Amino acid sequence: MTARSATPLADSALRNPVGIPPGLDRMLRTVEQGARRLRSRLAPLAERDDALPSLRAAAEEARLFLEDELRSPLHRALRRPLRQIAPGTPGASVLQQAFEGMRARAERAAELQEAVAVLRAGVRRLNDRHAPVLPRATRVALAAARVGEEDVARLRRAADVQPLQRRLAEAGRELDRLAAHLPAGTAFRRGAAWDEEVAPEELVACMELRLRERGRVAQERAGAGPARPVTVRLVRELAAAAATPRAPSDPQLCAQEAARMLVAGEADARGGEDLALWDGLVGWASGAVYAPAQASAWAPVLPAPGVQPDGDAGATRFVVPIDESYALITPHLRSGVRVRDRRVVLDATVDCAAFSPPDEAETLGLAALDIAPLFDGLDAQPRWYSTQRNTQLLVVAETERGFLARVTRRGTLQRSRTPAWNPEPGERARLRVLGSLGDSVRPDVIDVGPGDGSARTFAGLQTTPVDLPFIDAPTAWLRSAVPAHARNAVDEEAHFFRTVALRVPYTVPRWIGRGRCASRSLQGALYVKPFGLRAADSPPLQRWLAARNSVALLAAAARLWLRLHDAGCALGVYHVDHLVFRPDWSTPGERPRLLAVVAEAPFGTQLGRPHRRPPPDAGYVPLYAGLGVRVLPPGVAAGQAASPETEARAFALFALDALAHAPLPLSNPFAAEDLSAAVPGYAQHFTQPDLAASLGAALSSPDAPGLVIEWIRALAASRG
Repeated sequence: MTARSATPLADSALRNPVGIPPGLDRMLRTVEQGARRLRSRLAPLAERDDALPSLRAAAEEARLFLEDELRSPLHRALRRPLRQIAPGTPGASVLQQAFEGMRARAERAAELQEAVAVLRAGVRRLNDRHAPVLPRATRVALAAARVGEEDVARLRRAADVQPLQRRLAEAGRELDRLAAHLPAGTAFRRGAAWDEEVAPEELVACMELRLRERGRVAQERAGAGPARPVTVRLVRELAAAAATPRAPSDPQLCAQEAARMLVAGEADARGGEDLALWDGLVGWASGAVYAPAQASAWAPVLPAPGVQPDGDAGATRFVVPIDESYALITPHLRSGVRVRDRRVVLDATVDCAAFSPPDEAETLGLAALDIAPLFDGLDAQPRWYSTQRNTQLLVVAETERGFLARVTRRGTLQRSRTPAWNPEPGERARLRVLGSLGDSVRPDVIDVGPGDGSARTFAGLQTTPVDLPFIDAPTAWLRSAVPAHARNAVDEEAHFFRTVALRVPYTVPRWIGRGRCASRSLQGALYVKPFGLRAADSPPLQRWLAARNSVALLAAAARLWLRLHDAGCALGVYHVDHLVFRPDWSTPGERPRLLAVVAEAPFGTQLGRPHRRPPPDAGYVPLYAGLGVRVLPPGVAAGQAASPETEARAFALFALDALAHAPLPLSNPFAAEDLSAAVPGYAQHFTQPDLAASLGAALSSPDAPGLVIEWIRALAASRG
């Protein structure tokens, strides 16, 4: 009786039991019962004010399926002869498909309505929790999460709710963070133009959070710049951090020694160096001063950035945006936006312009916080700008931090033609924005300026000092190929340097991309100049080497040879002109020793791969000034595959050149294979005759490669 009463349409069509195809009665009653259950489930939900359009459409479809005699697939089927809708016939398949489609749409609509109900409940919870104390922030957060009624009404699938729920959760976390910084009490004087929809406490909390974020970025900005002043500041901080007496390996002693060398000019750093190369000093010292869990690989862990003022700037007032609607006006926190009006009072309108003082610049990160919320026209690239239209602010309140103002008109910036690497502003240019080596987005080819140094060529690759538009690397090296040289040599060297950098950090220049110098018509690979000095360019280093009879230089190069060999890399050519040296404090308790860094690697490759064969031109063969000959190691000259044996012979040639204090009376061209036989007869030409003789003997032995490698290992282990 229950089944018959629930299927009046099917019962009416099946009144005469004669001639009913087998299974038809069950199919019709199942379809009708399913449709009625769907309508019973959806109808109450569709009558609610918050029902989604898809749910109402599904409820209407179920009603039409049962009641509309003209359009309902069920009614049309029941009007046909029963044999035409028997199970297995096309008519039955059409009816089944129509019912299944309706049921699937109804299930999706109900699932979507349930998911949206959970989403709306989350919105209500956020409003109930935060709107009383954070009215504006709550509205802004929900608008940013895009969970308004219009957004919800456009949803079509339950899966579409998940992104909204994630954004809602992020908005909740941000509001919780903001609520945690609500001030317990603050001196707050409102003007007549104050917007009553904004709670004073929430605006102050927003300001404090923005200032903390800005302090972190500003602290990174303060740590960038030329190596000399920054390193002096770092080592002095390390010295101050070591408050208690320590062993001779005290980082304070290392800091004092580094500061003495820098200030005395014994480490002539002029900027552009990669500060990460101070792993020997700063990395080790920071690990000794701070807890290992907090120590960085290359710099001390500084205290968390605060919002301490920079100091009173007198009559100059700066603008620090809180968001795109409000800003702080203060003389204590310097920013790239200045108030142009002399007087700032409540309810007054003031004009602001973008400006950076001489010898200073904004970073892209700081400009995104200070400039972008107030001005249109800021690019994500280093540039000079001028203010085309001032930003207008309306002063609405005064706090102990300064004046709070509402943005009434955004300003506009105009690009200047002056390149960012030029420290002198062009016509009307007043704001300089520089990039950073850590920027995630950089152009494929970086435009650079002509540096103040002269280019030098080694083995066919030219190194040109250039200017960069980066605050932490104002200068760099542009490596290019000289005319008639293999153009792919620059790319091969860049690939080699990137490979070595991954395996042996702080051993090669840091590759930062491709550069283009229009004024010099050059294009090639860009490298941050490593912190170090060529022996020929540093009188203090030359005196040190002379006093130690070249053993220090040889030991540093031997340690470099071992590091590269163990990493599976091969330089092919070892030459004093393509190495730079710097002090190394990495061994606690001992005086610093030399650390060798590769500056150029025109024949660099990996062990097992062939060296790039040089062109048949003597100009591409390096001059070994100590020996007085131009010569290439035999493995490189023949383009052989790099091996420990070829690398050992290349180092032997370098070692004999470093030990020679007077050129050998040898003719050019000279075969490197004949050098071992010539060494014993010219002992007086070497500063260390015994050392040179032992190397010559190792080269002359049938087991020459193995003996030379052992000679290199013994030299690397010395304290030279």
